[in-house]
Amino acid sequence: MITKYKDLNIYPHNMNLFHITAVFFPQKDLISFCLESGIQFFGDTYGRTPLHYLLNSDKIDLNNINYILENFDDIFENTDDVYTLMAEITQDVTKLLHLTPSLVVNILNRGIAYPLSRQETGEVTCFGAIQDGGEIKCVPYKYPSFTSTIKDKLVDAEGNQLLTIRMVLLFMDYDICSRELMNILHALESVETVEVFQTKAVSVLINYAWDLSKTYLYVLMSFYSVYMILLSVYASQVQTQKSEGVGAALLVFAAIFLFYEFLHFLSAGKKIFFLDIWNYIDITANIMLIITVLVTRGGGENTLSRQWLMTITLFLCYSKWVSFFRIIDQTRNLIRIIIEILQDMKSFIVFLAVSVLGFSLIFYQFDQENEEMEYTDRLLLCYNLIYAGFDIGDYNSSQVFYLVLVTILLSVIFLNMLVAIMGGTYNRVEGTAILADSKEKIILTLESIITKKIFLQVERFFKKFKRRRHLLVPKIASDDEDSKTGFLFFVEDSRNLTEEETLEREWEKRINLMKNIVQEEVEQQHETVQKRINGIENHLKRQDHRISELKKSFGERMVNVDNNLVKIWNIFQNAKIK
Repeated sequence: MITKYKDLNIYPHNMNLFHITAVFFPQKDLISFCLESGIQFFGDTYGRTPLHYLLNSDKIDLNNINYILENFDDIFENTDDVYTLMAEITQDVTKLLHLTPSLVVNILNRGIAYPLSRQETGEVTCFGAIQDGGEIKCVPYKYPSFTSTIKDKLVDAEGNQLLTIRMVLLFMDYDICSRELMNILHALESVETVEVFQTKAVSVLINYAWDLSKTYLYVLMSFYSVYMILLSVYASQVQTQKSEGVGAALLVFAAIFLFYEFLHFLSAGKKIFFLDIWNYIDITANIMLIITVLVTRGGGENTLSRQWLMTITLFLCYSKWVSFFRIIDQTRNLIRIIIEILQDMKSFIVFLAVSVLGFSLIFYQFDQENEEMEYTDRLLLCYNLIYAGFDIGDYNSSQVFYLVLVTILLSVIFLNMLVAIMGGTYNRVEGTAILADSKEKIILTLESIITKKIFLQVERFFKKFKRRRHLLVPKIASDDEDSKTGFLFFVEDSRNLTEEETLEREWEKRINLMKNIVQEEVEQQHETVQKRINGIENHLKRQDHRISELKKSFGERMVNVDNNLVKIWNIFQNAKIK
């Protein structure tokens, strides 16, 4: 049936046998036969490809989905319109990232292309600027294209191309607060496949979202830094009268940040808000600060309680302040390494705590006659042995044996084990630096997006004075001036391209040159063949006319012959009568 009706198309749904197979007969051998038979893979009237129907069936078969993804290069090469195909597949990328991130790389690798050229001269609102290169504008069409005047701006006086404009073939709403962009960022947040983040499409998408979010994060960091400076001043002057004014300012700041967290909770929702440990730290730190300031202003004799409140508050607030340094490129990876080391040390800390606890009890058995030595003192001395910080005078002759044993175990084995753990974690994080850096950007971007929804109008006001570099977002024909649905364009300095990208670009030029040569040759051959066909047609027309003339002449001669025969017959009859 498939071989007999390969060109079947069901009107008005624009569905072919590939769609029918995906909907009614989702079997790997039939899907394979569709691909081998050359049946076109495209979207129907509703923009749904066969892959979309497989992903949204009642029973998802990953084998069928993986088979299509494994052969996506062949699908891409055989399609007539790669821009439309990628635009239709965009709606399924988020789900594919959750189901099979390792194979969705085949789609993402095809997610970068060069824009087409158009001959129109009209240009519209500027969406970006190039450093030292002036502004570049784009044409407001759904189909990705640039005018010839734009291409003229990309070359210098000698004809060398200085800038390269490329595009991400993911057709979606690129507004920073759009649901589509948030969904794909949430999907990328859960991906652990490094190859996904190494694709140019994902890299540009993350950097685009980060570029729109980091200004907001820097403002928030500056505001929190003022808050921390005031807290530091207050902690250093807590015993003086000068601290009262600073304390009042801190109460205002703490109230503002608590209100900010409340807005964050309303915008993010209960599930997302309580999944982030930093939200717990923020709320606890601000509440603790308010209590500390109020207790300090109220006075009282329990100085130790105030000291504990202040120290806990300082620890939590400084931890939050350090988290803001993830915004800075130079410190982001360092903070990630520290967090990963702490996570990898969990089992080590448990084993270390058990060992210190056990040896401290052993040493304490020999200290029971010493009334000045309490168990907490011995526990601290035993912990200090990890760093070889001990005095032989603190131990009696009965404890020396265990002292030698514990120094070997804690100071030598455990300390070197800790160094090994840190070294292994450092190498692992450095080996997946792209993954770690991308995820940090995504986490911070999502955090800013959730809150920015509240201040969207203010953000739009400040966007009027902002010039983003190296990123262009095209509009499509729409009544909404703020619409950003389309493809994502980005600009690179051709002089800074990697060797691989330069080679790819060179091959792209060669392929286009070969296409032009073949096209010219085909056009010439077509013209020659057309001339020959026209000559044959003219010759046939002349021959047809000649045959018509011969028929006419032959007919006239036959009439003359008939007339002559009649005359002869008449003469013969007359002679016979006589």
